[in-house]
Amino acid sequence: MYRNRAFKDEYKPPKFGTLMLIIANGMVRSGSTLQYNLASKVLETSTELNKAGFIGGYEDAESLNKVMGFRNSNSTILFKTHSLPLEQDFYNDNVRVLFCYRDFRDVAASIKKKWGWSFDVILKRLDDLIILEEQIMTLPNVLSQSYETLFNDMDNAIVSLADFLDVSLNTKQVIAIRGESSIKAVKANIGMSLMDKIKHAITRKVDYDAQTLLHKNHISKSNGEKGDWKKQFSDKEINLLSTRYQEWLKSHAYL
Repeated sequence: MYRNRAFKDEYKPPKFGTLMLIIANGMVRSGSTLQYNLASKVLETSTELNKAGFIGGYEDAESLNKVMGFRNSNSTILFKTHSLPLEQDFYNDNVRVLFCYRDFRDVAASIKKKWGWSFDVILKRLDDLIILEEQIMTLPNVLSQSYETLFNDMDNAIVSLADFLDVSLNTKQVIAIRGESSIKAVKANIGMSLMDKIKHAITRKVDYDAQTLLHKNHISKSNGEKGDWKKQFSDKEINLLSTRYQEWLKSHAYL
């Protein structure tokens, strides 16, 4: 796992011309969209970035062909997905993977509020997320960040992203990115572009901002409050979450 280093006030000339494919492949409801946007802002300080948005399952031929083409592109490309990774040989030195995770009990609460799934379906989704993490962490060039780091220690999250993506930032740039990415700033600017609104009106398929991947109710009313699972589930369900995922929760310092 790529370890966060202490945030330092230093500046180095930006490394222009480094071409990469960056895949934001974190857990659902765990800050993956924030991580995608922070990475975007970091990269845009030093290179021309092609943001490819969200790409669904690689089992879809169109999605797979698009991703395979990205690796051989002559540009720096960033996209987000929640898919299981491809074969190991896809992840060459030019491919970087971003991963994020969150207390499974809070993931469960967020899923319940967002999609209203039954408890059994939520448990199945959490099981799938363990498989996703296990497979992601076998890949080379992975930066794993916790939800808490992304939201509560954003300066260090930004600096770690910059280090991982071979970008040099000065203090002003870090502070500017943090300011643009706070929950307050995002909620004030969330919404769709005019073009996306037109597409949505015609196709009913686009209901988010194509640049940020944020949509109107992306951030919950609790603003991602830690421990919200205590309000969302019964004592029996909480006990099951804590025992079923005890090993995972302990290994990630949530117990």
